[in-house]
Amino acid sequence: MKTKIFLFVLLSFAITFHIQSQIKVNASGKVGIAGYEPSNSYSIRGESASYYNADFNSSYSINNGAWYSYVYEAAAVGQNISNNYSLRIRPSQNVINTLYITDGSYTTSGTTLHVDGDATITGTLHNPSDRRLKKEVDTIDSKKLFRKLSKIRGKRYKFKSRKELLAMHESGEFKFTIDTIYKKIKIPNKEKPGDSIRILTDDIKRIRINTPKFNKGKQYGIIAQDVIEEFPELVSLDENSGVYSVNYVGFIPLLIEAVNLQKEEVSKMSRQIDRLKERIKVLEAN
Repeated sequence: MKTKIFLFVLLSFAITFHIQSQIKVNASGKVGIAGYEPSNSYSIRGESASYYNADFNSSYSINNGAWYSYVYEAAAVGQNISNNYSLRIRPSQNVINTLYITDGSYTTSGTTLHVDGDATITGTLHNPSDRRLKKEVDTIDSKKLFRKLSKIRGKRYKFKSRKELLAMHESGEFKFTIDTIYKKIKIPNKEKPGDSIRILTDDIKRIRINTPKFNKGKQYGIIAQDVIEEFPELVSLDENSGVYSVNYVGFIPLLIEAVNLQKEEVSKMSRQIDRLKERIKVLEAN
């Protein structure tokens, strides 16, 4: 009996020691997993970490797998990782949608997707336009269309520099988002002797104001404040930053209707000219 108790205590001690070596919690409450010395709130050690088999009905699991990986300072979802992308998504099997972004049941004060910089699309950008999705469908009022469009003039301009935008942020005219940049430290890589890895700490390095990243040089476009006077539906205000944006795509149906209206006017004038020509012929014949 004593032998069984001794073996049980020995086994319990071994299991406890193994768990303690895998999970570390320091005096400040920071947690390290897989022997990782915790330097910030939550640290995981390994070449990669993946999140898999997670849904609304099961617990969220973390695994040092190869399919879905987290890479320090870059993230990749899929089987291949490339340092050309901070985020690369490549499904490992056939899917309906590669990436699906939604507000869910929450209200977003800004946009669902905000891209600070240029975007390249090799495919086609589609907007739902099914007749069955729409109601209260009316033809655009052509009588006022030309007058309203004539008040909006195309402009050539340059965007303000980061220095100028920062000054507007400080004055309160704009309120751009702010990021906290934390310091990094090097620690020995236990899996690769002689090598080291960088990890984030809780020490703040600097505060960064995220001013919009605009293209340099001359640009062509329109002014949101001009558009809002005639077509307020085509202008949106970011309540967080205070920046106005224009729905350029929304101008397409207006321009289509303007072209159709102009075509009707040209056809009407052409018929009038033909009638005048006939009258001139009659007068000349007499």
